[in-house]
Amino acid sequence: MEFSDVQAEFLNVFPQKFRDHIVEFAKSIQFINADVLVFTARKAACFFLCLEHLNIWQPTDKIVVSERIKDHTLDWLQGKRVAIIDEVIVTGTNINSLIELFNASGARSISVHALFVNQDKFVREFFLHNLHEGYIRLKNADAQSLGTAMVEAMQGIPRPYSVDYPISTWNELKKRNFLRLFDSPFWSIKQTLCHSCSYA
Repeated sequence: MEFSDVQAEFLNVFPQKFRDHIVEFAKSIQFINADVLVFTARKAACFFLCLEHLNIWQPTDKIVVSERIKDHTLDWLQGKRVAIIDEVIVTGTNINSLIELFNASGARSISVHALFVNQDKFVREFFLHNLHEGYIRLKNADAQSLGTAMVEAMQGIPRPYSVDYPISTWNELKKRNFLRLFDSPFWSIKQTLCHSCSYA
């Protein structure tokens, strides 16, 4: 496969044997028969956001959210086809709880898609009919190494939150830095809250 320099720099963090699989899996996401794509955990959401930023995949007309939607009303999932996407499934307990929640919310169908599965900890019974083939089984040590590689690769792509945890403390920006955010091609400002600001 041919990659741009930026794509290659990102992918070269991963072992050669996994690079094509990562790209093919990411490209296949846009063809999943689903109305809603739910990315698990912050790392999965961030990882696939980086792949989208690098033009390796595009969400097309699907609704794309993270599993944080579980903390909100889910009536809007009624009758929708939902695809849960994870980068590495360890045991699967988190995804199993999402499946139960989405079923209770009236989702028409739920499928699970993963890049990799930790074969030493994975509980297959959680996914009797939901898990699509196409994942690679990894030993526990390899799965942990891959997670570290993902964090390293993502550090090179600017994102508005840290890799595994949201910014949950107040941050203060000087006016000149605040205004520079609006000019950055890597940031999209959706909503801002400013206490005691004066830009007159």
